[in-house]
Amino acid sequence: MSSKGRKSRKISDDEEANTSGHYTRKKQKTGECAQDSTTKQPAVSCRKISDEEEANTLEHHKKQKTGECVQLSTEKQSAPNCSSTTVNNEENASQNSMLEIKPSKTSASSTKLTLTADLKSEPEETEEYKAARLKNLLHGISYQLMLLIYFIQRGLEKHAENEQYAFALATEMAIAEDFDDLVFRYRENNGKWVYRFLQAKHKLDNKKQITATDLLSVARSNNDFGLKKYFESFRKIKTHPHFKNGMFKDFIICTNIGLQNHDHFKPVEENDEILNFKKENAKLLKLDFAKFPQKAELRSILEGTSHDVSENEITDFFENLVFAIDMPDESALSKIIAENMSQQFNLKDSKLATNHFFRHISKWMNSKKAYFFKNEHGETCFKKIKLRIEKLEVNGITLGYLL
Repeated sequence: MSSKGRKSRKISDDEEANTSGHYTRKKQKTGECAQDSTTKQPAVSCRKISDEEEANTLEHHKKQKTGECVQLSTEKQSAPNCSSTTVNNEENASQNSMLEIKPSKTSASSTKLTLTADLKSEPEETEEYKAARLKNLLHGISYQLMLLIYFIQRGLEKHAENEQYAFALATEMAIAEDFDDLVFRYRENNGKWVYRFLQAKHKLDNKKQITATDLLSVARSNNDFGLKKYFESFRKIKTHPHFKNGMFKDFIICTNIGLQNHDHFKPVEENDEILNFKKENAKLLKLDFAKFPQKAELRSILEGTSHDVSENEITDFFENLVFAIDMPDESALSKIIAENMSQQFNLKDSKLATNHFFRHISKWMNSKKAYFFKNEHGETCFKKIKLRIEKLEVNGITLGYLL
């Protein structure tokens, strides 16, 4: 008879009470021989059963009593005799099925069905659509977050080397104008605060290049590299009372794309303590104003921003402006941060520590109250991460199991 015809049925209370199976099972458990209720002859299969057989038989009997029945995952039909709790889906697995049912024993008296996803079978990315503005902006926000985390990470490393090294980090600081993505201040040995201002410009197409036309652009929107707006911001920051007691190290335009022409740029002479990536093409450059082909046009644009622009201000601007080009993109920067976390906490897999760090910085970045993230905040965060790792080690649970 086919499995479709052999259905489970619900048994009555009288059958439950009078069935010799229960009597026989009880005697089998004790090793005694049960007798048939009518013939008074020994049962056909009288033998001593184990605890596991007893548990499985009770489970089967319970299913019959309630009328429940395990179904096959693909054919949706009752299993024969309602006794099989393990459905093997090997046939469909060979046909790249996304799910298979596997048994998972939870105790001596029950068997649990679990679904396991076949992660090797990924859906094809064939049905594309045009993305809206928000999706196009998210990668830039993520890049900004990665840079903030990286600066904090490097600042904490410097503080660990020298306790007199202190830092504070701000983001979306209104008075930083068009250099508001990242404002990093630091000092050593209780000296003056030194300020670094950075604007992040991430491109999904890293084959794009910055052209002279981009630098000369005067548009206020869709203009990532126009020098006019950066010069205006530079002048406002330099004269703002909030920064009057500090020193200015640089004003950085940080991007994962390169320059079309390097001829009118020169390398930054001193080694950078933070933006010192080992990426082959990553460079820190300054525009050599004297060699810029459209020097007269650029001067006219900068002088046109205000009636009192001086030659010294223009010279000072190009001495402080840094192009951080071909920097690691958002994905690569995330990996660099994870590698640093592995070294910091001596971990083979840093996902737990890195994810905790990311969440902590994201919470600060998204906070309604804008405040400087200082080295004290970073130290507290790292202490919490260390305690979580130690707790897992004490409990004898590996990080690999949790992740």
